[in-house]
Amino acid sequence: IYAEAHALPYAEEFFDAAISLDAYHYFGTDDLYLGYYSRFVKPGGLLGLVVPGIAREFTEGVPEHLSPYWEPEFWSFHSPEWWRKQWERTGPVDVKHADMVPNGWRHWLTWLEVAGAHGYRSSAEEAEMVRLDAGRNLGFTRLVARKR
Repeated sequence: IYAEAHALPYAEEFFDAAISLDAYHYFGTDDLYLGYYSRFVKPGGLLGLVVPGIAREFTEGVPEHLSPYWEPEFWSFHSPEWWRKQWERTGPVDVKHADMVPNGWRHWLTWLEVAGAHGYRSSAEEAEMVRLDAGRNLGFTRLVARKR
C-alpha cells in the first residue's frame, strides 16, 4: 500500500506490530505522530524503527569532518536516547530497546554504493560522508517499544 504517513488506511488496533525501516525520521519527529501511529497496533503489540541516526546529539553543532556534506534533512537523524525520550514522553508505549545497529554505518555505505552502481537514487557525497565518519557518529538507530 502506498499511503501518506498521516493518512494511513488501517483500522485501529489492527496490527500486532508496526515496523518502520528508513522512513520514520521523515515524519515521526513530530510530537504528535507516535500517538497517531500507535493507534494501529493492538495493546501489548510492538512498535519498532530503524532509521539513519547519530550516536549522540550534536549539541555543539555538526562535527567538522561532516559539515561539508551536511544537508538540512540530516537534522532528522537522532540518537537512540533522543528517540527513547521522544517515544516515552509522547506516546502510549514503553521503550524496551534503544541503541545503534552494530556496524550500521557499513550497511548504510554498502546500500549507497550498491544503489549507485545499479542506477537507483544514491549520493556520492553522502557515501563519502559516511565513509569519512567511519561509524564515529553516523549509523542506524533502532528502537523497540511495547504499546501499553
